[in-house]
Amino acid sequence: MQDTTPGNLQIKFENGFNNLGNIVLNQTTQTSSNGQKHQFSTLKYVISNIVLIDESGNEFKYNYNNPDKGAFIVDQAQATGGVFYLNLNDIQKGNYKKVRFGLGVSPQAYLLGHNGQGEFWAKAKTAGMAWSWAIKSSSSRKMKTLSVKKPLLFKLLKVLF
Repeated sequence: MQDTTPGNLQIKFENGFNNLGNIVLNQTTQTSSNGQKHQFSTLKYVISNIVLIDESGNEFKYNYNNPDKGAFIVDQAQATGGVFYLNLNDIQKGNYKKVRFGLGVSPQAYLLGHNGQGEFWAKAKTAGMAWSWAIKSSSSRKMKTLSVKKPLLFKLLKVLF
């Protein structure tokens, strides 16, 4: 009989700008290809709707549209050596090859309101993100889907199984 005991998963995020290195808050000044200078005193964003995809294309949805259990605040101030570690538990066993997640919370999760996502709402409020559900920097963005193969601004380094 095959062991079906759920496991743990660690996803590592390295926040950098145009592959020029890690962002160190209040220290790193990155210059874009347009000559714009960027220095972050705070870098926080929400990820949710994590989906692990195995070699056959099957998907394991981690607490999908459940912000209390499946939404997380990635906070560069909590990074170790420039890397933010996100630990997930109760992961169905599988040979996962891809990961997909949303940036921010989905419209369905957002519509749950304060009462429907009380635990996450409290975490977001404590983190100063109760009204900024996406990237918290100079602007907010709507929910975007990120992929390991084509990351937007934030680079997903490794998924350890």
